[in-house]
Amino acid sequence: MSEDALRRQGRRRLWISLAMPLVGLMLAEVLVRAVGPTVLPMPEARGNLFADVKDPVLRYVNLPNATKSIRYDDGAGGQWTVQMRTNGQRMRGPEVALRKPEQGLRVACLGDSHTWGDGVADDETWPAQLQERAGPGVEVLNCGVNGYDTLQEVLWYERFVEPLDPDLVLLCYFANDVAARGLREQGARPKIDTLAAWTHPKRPGWIRSLRDTSVAVDLLCDRVWRWRSLRSRQDSWDSRYVPTDPGWQRARGALIRLRDRCARDGRELRVVFFPYLVRQGAVFESSEVLAVARAFCEENGIVCFDGESALLAALGDRGTAALRVSLSDFHANGEAYDAFAAAVARWLAEGGLPFEAD
Repeated sequence: MSEDALRRQGRRRLWISLAMPLVGLMLAEVLVRAVGPTVLPMPEARGNLFADVKDPVLRYVNLPNATKSIRYDDGAGGQWTVQMRTNGQRMRGPEVALRKPEQGLRVACLGDSHTWGDGVADDETWPAQLQERAGPGVEVLNCGVNGYDTLQEVLWYERFVEPLDPDLVLLCYFANDVAARGLREQGARPKIDTLAAWTHPKRPGWIRSLRDTSVAVDLLCDRVWRWRSLRSRQDSWDSRYVPTDPGWQRARGALIRLRDRCARDGRELRVVFFPYLVRQGAVFESSEVLAVARAFCEENGIVCFDGESALLAALGDRGTAALRVSLSDFHANGEAYDAFAAAVARWLAEGGLPFEAD
């Protein structure tokens, strides 16, 4: 073959190599538009539950008689809206008398959005479902506040919950309780997931322009972001469970503070651990760091319970999205809270408290 023929053949191969990815993208675009999969719409939240306060640690509190709604869309024509409300005592669920019945048992459930129940109805939260398993005369109060860390939960307890005179305090601990607001820059630098950052649905610039142009690219970015954002959350929390991290120091100090305050007032304190509902092999991704928190509680005389095994059993061989409110949201759904409440009720019943074991 002549030298000119070889050059022509080389140019053809180069053009084919350059054209193949473009042809692939065009075919993918045609296929996606024909088959019809779409980007899952983000949930739409309306309403406000919070009022700012001057305390630099507490930062905000629940408003009384406030409402928040979240509208979900499954991308296949299914839509539903969840309403969440605070009562006049700034908590979720029915109000209770300031003076409790003499023969009753009042249980205060502290925690963040996993106690409040972000994304589920009033009767689907785990405190509400624990109430369903309570014996006569037992009152279970949902004292959760979205976004709180452990110290904020303790301060909230001291100012708003303690006046209700609970007999038992259940603090629900979640893996991100070490990600305390105002301390992030002082602790271990959280890992940044590049894929999650570049595919974020609100990222502007040329990526946004490309996503607006191509349905296939938009769908690919959406899937990558949902996958990586869920994974990267736990990675950022993992790095904080070291003795020198100020967020973990703050969480440990808050647990001791609550332990001592409850002991002083003759109240019983127990800590329950709720896992991060993203699976890693045979366990949830939060398993290792919650074991660290559980060991701290046990070493310091705080009775605790880990709900991971109950939620793994409820999940079975399904994907973890089956226990979450939506594909991109790490919050639990009503089924997950039911399994958790059942396990907590069984644990409390085994300790002689008036709850029904399923």
